[in-house]
Amino acid sequence: MRARSRSIRICATAATALAAAAVLAAGLARAARAQGSLDDAVRSYLAARTDAERDAIAPKLAAHDGLAAAAYRRAIEKTVAYPDLKAEPRPLVRKVEIADGRSIEVIVSVPPSYDPKKKAWPLLVAFMGAATDGRASIAAWAAAQKDYVIAAPSLPADTKADDPAYRGMPHYETGFKTFTALLRALPAELRIDANRVFVTGHSHGAGIAWNCAIYQPDRVAGVIPAAGGSTYDKRNLVNLFGTSAYVIHGTHDGAVPVARSRDPVAWLVKFGYDHVYHEFDGGHDFPTAKLPDVLRWMATKERKPLPARIWQRTRPEWNATGRFFWVRIARGSGPLGPDDVVSVEGAIDAKANRIDLAVENAGALELLLNERLVDPKREVVVTVGGAERFRGKVELRARTALDSFRLRRDLETIYPATLRIEVAGD
Repeated sequence: MRARSRSIRICATAATALAAAAVLAAGLARAARAQGSLDDAVRSYLAARTDAERDAIAPKLAAHDGLAAAAYRRAIEKTVAYPDLKAEPRPLVRKVEIADGRSIEVIVSVPPSYDPKKKAWPLLVAFMGAATDGRASIAAWAAAQKDYVIAAPSLPADTKADDPAYRGMPHYETGFKTFTALLRALPAELRIDANRVFVTGHSHGAGIAWNCAIYQPDRVAGVIPAAGGSTYDKRNLVNLFGTSAYVIHGTHDGAVPVARSRDPVAWLVKFGYDHVYHEFDGGHDFPTAKLPDVLRWMATKERKPLPARIWQRTRPEWNATGRFFWVRIARGSGPLGPDDVVSVEGAIDAKANRIDLAVENAGALELLLNERLVDPKREVVVTVGGAERFRGKVELRARTALDSFRLRRDLETIYPATLRIEVAGD
């Protein structure tokens, strides 16, 4: 009798195990079908060319609302296909459309061993001086061609009636717009490591590099300005809290005084920001001899895409989208003059699920959120200047997540949730 009882127990245990396995298999099958359905919806949405086409696909996406950014990222990665560039002459020659409607030529050097199937590649955007010939920038950075995709814009010579210094040189604004356009265009064709994007420049190009890093710091791991300064408000260097800098200048530079580098470096020291300053016994030279040290420095730097603390000071003509890290300026506080500054400081307390903001000259903000910034399952609290402006849960939406990727093609900053915060009184 005992033996039979033991046999019955063994059979029951086996049956239970089989049932559990069947439940697990069914669950995995449902998950696979759901993932496949999400993959198909994501593929169709990202392939759509017009808002009308995207609107038609939106209901399919809505069935996948509520997921974390990581789920949408996995689906996006399955849809991304990079073209085979092996047969195309090197360097590549591309055109990018910038915000004012102009088309800018960009020379792109791709490492000989480039293979998008193996890894994402770091990007170096290089500007030269008054004669901004992209090929000259590629040649100057020959030491980096083995390990970096190098994008070198050939910027047009602009004129500015109220500033004769711009005659024969590109506006800083033109360089900034080109940088922004490049960061959207190149990742559609080349597998770029969004956490390792560097911007550099020599002479006038150094001024462009400074401005690209200051007004779009959320895209930049490091800035390398050589023999140049800029006309930015030095207090705006506070924006570089998460960006490293390697500044180079010749002590006897007769074209751009060395003070133009010493001045911003003094502010970096004041803020306690990560930087290297190399002043050499020379003139207005491109620092070829220093490049091995610069490249070793670059190899240690990465962007922090989702910092818990942010700062931004900007004027209306810079960063026209108003977006930086997880904040977008949705509306100004009123008509702003060319010298008015919009300022936002923000901090996330993950334990308390709380966001505290200090704002100047902005009427409304849009917070861009994912599970790495806040816990969407818990109540989120947002304050502005100490006053509570929101308390509640945020909604995770598939379309919001895909649009955040589509507009920047940055896999590291996918945001399924947005939250509009009115800064002015209720």
